[in-house]
Amino acid sequence: MNTFFRLLAFVTVICLVGTSDAKPARQGASTVKNIEVVVHRGANYLAPENTVPSALKALEHGATWVELDVRKSKDGILYNLHDETLDRTTNGHGPIQMATSSEIDRLDAGAWFSPAFRGVKVPRIETMLDTLKGKAHVFFDVKKGTPVSELVKLVRQKGFEQQSFFWFADAQMLSDFVKLAPEMKIKVNASDVAGLKKWQEVCRPAYVEVDPEKITKEFTNYCRKNGILIMAAIQNGNEEAYKKAAQVRPDLVNIDQPELWQRVVAESNGKYVYDLPHYVDPRIGSEGLGRVFVGPSCPFGMVKPSPDCTPSPNSGWLPMPERVDGFAQVHVSGTGGGPKYGNVLVMPFGDGMDRVSHIDYRDYETIQLGYYDTRFKQSGIRTEITTSNRASFYRFTYPEDSLKSLAVDAGFFLGESPIPDEREAQQFIGSEIQVLSDHEVAGYTRIRGGWNNGKAYTVYFYAETDRPFVQSLTWKGNRISDAQSQYDSAEKTGALLRFAKSDKVVQLKVGISFLSSQKAKFNAHSEIPHWSFEEVHNGLLAQWEKLFQKIEIDPSAPAAKKRMFYTALYHTMLMPVDRSGENPLWSDPEPCYDDFYAIWDTYRSSFPLITLIDPQRQVDIVRSLINIYKRDGYMPDSRSGNSNGRTQGGSNAEIVIADAFAKGLKGIDYELGLQAMLKDATVPPGDNEEAEGRGGLIPYLELGYIPHGIDRAGNRTIEYSYCDYAIAQVAKGLGKEDLYQQYMKQSENWKNLWRSDYEHAGAKGFIMPRDKEGNWLDSIPIGHSTRWQPKFKYTPVIFEGPWYTKWWSMFFYEASSWEYSLSIPHDVPGLIEKCGGAEAFEKRLDIFFDKGFFNVNNEPSFLTSCLYHWLGKPWRTSDRIREIIAKNYNDGPIGLPGNDDSGAMSSWLAFHMVGLYPNAGQDYYLIHTPLLASATFHLEGGKDFKIIAEGLSDKNCYIQSVTLNGKDYPYSTLRHKDVIAGGELVLKMGKKPGNWGKEMGLDK
Repeated sequence: MNTFFRLLAFVTVICLVGTSDAKPARQGASTVKNIEVVVHRGANYLAPENTVPSALKALEHGATWVELDVRKSKDGILYNLHDETLDRTTNGHGPIQMATSSEIDRLDAGAWFSPAFRGVKVPRIETMLDTLKGKAHVFFDVKKGTPVSELVKLVRQKGFEQQSFFWFADAQMLSDFVKLAPEMKIKVNASDVAGLKKWQEVCRPAYVEVDPEKITKEFTNYCRKNGILIMAAIQNGNEEAYKKAAQVRPDLVNIDQPELWQRVVAESNGKYVYDLPHYVDPRIGSEGLGRVFVGPSCPFGMVKPSPDCTPSPNSGWLPMPERVDGFAQVHVSGTGGGPKYGNVLVMPFGDGMDRVSHIDYRDYETIQLGYYDTRFKQSGIRTEITTSNRASFYRFTYPEDSLKSLAVDAGFFLGESPIPDEREAQQFIGSEIQVLSDHEVAGYTRIRGGWNNGKAYTVYFYAETDRPFVQSLTWKGNRISDAQSQYDSAEKTGALLRFAKSDKVVQLKVGISFLSSQKAKFNAHSEIPHWSFEEVHNGLLAQWEKLFQKIEIDPSAPAAKKRMFYTALYHTMLMPVDRSGENPLWSDPEPCYDDFYAIWDTYRSSFPLITLIDPQRQVDIVRSLINIYKRDGYMPDSRSGNSNGRTQGGSNAEIVIADAFAKGLKGIDYELGLQAMLKDATVPPGDNEEAEGRGGLIPYLELGYIPHGIDRAGNRTIEYSYCDYAIAQVAKGLGKEDLYQQYMKQSENWKNLWRSDYEHAGAKGFIMPRDKEGNWLDSIPIGHSTRWQPKFKYTPVIFEGPWYTKWWSMFFYEASSWEYSLSIPHDVPGLIEKCGGAEAFEKRLDIFFDKGFFNVNNEPSFLTSCLYHWLGKPWRTSDRIREIIAKNYNDGPIGLPGNDDSGAMSSWLAFHMVGLYPNAGQDYYLIHTPLLASATFHLEGGKDFKIIAEGLSDKNCYIQSVTLNGKDYPYSTLRHKDVIAGGELVLKMGKKPGNWGKEMGLDK
């Protein structure tokens, strides 16, 4: 028997092979509960064990995980039963594997516990998963004889791959599971660090179960460092045992009395509390369409180090088993289109001073807020990363018998294409590198292009190690030499560094600047004047903690919802990035922000959320936008690498300014801001309309719409109308009545593309294409050829043309007429009238959602689920939102339904979880049923605004009445001034829709 099977004989094993995406369950609120509860055999002090009632009772008392004991029947059906025999907890007899499913399904599993539970059945695993979906995570305790392939198939079918972990009763089952499901999580049992290390020799544990008395400081620190979550196991515990378990602060507890645990924790007065950053899981939305950045970052941080897994992905990272080229210092988060950045790559290696590429593959990885950790399979080198705002920090741990080497690649970047000047590809211009001493390297990389097709940008760096190099080489192209510098000659450059064989651990700082290598050195030394990895990491966590404390949510909320909420806040505050003092284009004291990627995505919910959490930050962002106009000529709709571009629809910075103005943000020159808005609205950008300003402006002003034949004519007309509304509001507030009247009239231009007689799928009236002569176009010519102009029939569900049509040249951008025809946020009453009145509008909304025209993964439909408010039916808004979130959002790697777009998808979720949603550019929020029982906004000036949903549950999900500061509040909207004044909004919940919210109160 080899080591692996000897260990299995003595220890209950579950280990993770492959990617470790274990949730950081050690996450906490600022008031009460932080340790997650795994309940075994259900809440068997409240209901019969291993039944549906026991699981539901456990959830009522705060459990977030339910342990399912998996056993198979004679005919292979999987059941939840702890004992092998049916005798103890049912009226059956004999081993379960000797009974057929038809026999088991007839048994009574409740009468033994209490007459009140007579008739409760032994649940199938499938039934349990259906019951727990969206409510809890699952720990599978897999007993002997269970067909592993069938279990894996069922787990995947029910969508529990990322919401579960496993234990197996024998080695063969475990071996089968690893082959079938290497992405799923596994647990080990160990009593000390030595035992845990033995398991690490054969697998990568994601969880470790341990007696609370064995959880020492050494054990905890080791688990934290290795990304292993600690589960304290308490069998038949009493109050004293539970208190002792809570005192050692595990990540999870495995108990059988959740009601007792809930009372112990509640009576602790916050004694067992973790910091809010532990709720953040950067893996949420990292796979699928989300594309979020997974590496460490400070709030709005300029430096974002992470692995680059080939030069292809937008955020740099791809899931295992993809290769790793190295670790670059600058990235973006959640973006579509072509990649940007991925500059200044560092890569540890062993042997290989004779080559410039050192790709490797991850054995595991740990991804947490402010911390990344991996070990490479080939070299055995471990890399840990954290960061400050403008300097990243690495800790490399080399195997004893390895050569200790490091590559610094000044030529690497993401999105490289062999086709010169390919659209959206980044293009190399030049790089330079110099070995300054036996522990310093400096240089730069110069790149242009990327998603915004921007001008050249230069990233300067200064890299310093805490151990001296014993050898240093440089390269240019693929030519390696012992020269200590390589000047810029339009070839890629880099350095190869070797350390002494005794230097097992090497630490590295990489300062970044957009001004010079000397400024990069200053950034590194001023932000990290020491060599303590932990101090840098703790400093980063403190920055996030300060922001997360601005919104305190229901402490009894399920851990999954806490993760979803605080991770949503985190993603919202990754971009744009603060480059104040790092502007290479001009010098002044104004704030400087870059990577607006894009305002088209973020104006709707991201900037309004930042306004609530960090209003001074939003002031600085708006001032930066206005200053870009002052210095560059136009405000951006997108901007990256110090270059405006690209435009997608409207000149949406105008809505950001209007939002700040409507909400009374101080310290902004609104007169200059209005000038910037009017520049967009009156001065065509010439041949630069893809980068800034309003394309098609002249016909828009002359005709009142943009005719077909001009790119994105449909959504540009709609969005310019909204931007004109924003201009009107600011003009009115500044006392400019003539401008107000002019732009309010222009804000109705969307109606000029409203084809009232067009019918589709039971709805009448749509935004449709029109030529410059005013004719409606039933068929549209494709492409820009003057010789060949094939046509296709245009309908409201079309948002893409044939393959030979450029996707950015469509009538609408990234959406259909069904979506854009409901996207008139500044004039919903006018939209309702155009649709034929309230009854027809409600029918239209139902068709939109029920027939699948709603597109959850794109921003034009962000407000649409709230449009029932304008019909006096906010309860229908609540129903739609809860359905959308339940189907499309979760706390797993595929937890976002579309590109996060610099936090847009995340901020939409965060608002709806607290029961408010903004209409950007205006001063109110729409009130609906929250997903959280309470949320408290800690505002500027020491004021608090609290939202309480009294009696909220899955059944009590309808608002019956509302009070604001103790007084009846019949309106379904809330003014921003009422929020920032502080107070309490109490929603009384019930099982059926009530009469509340028939009025919006916008005229009050």
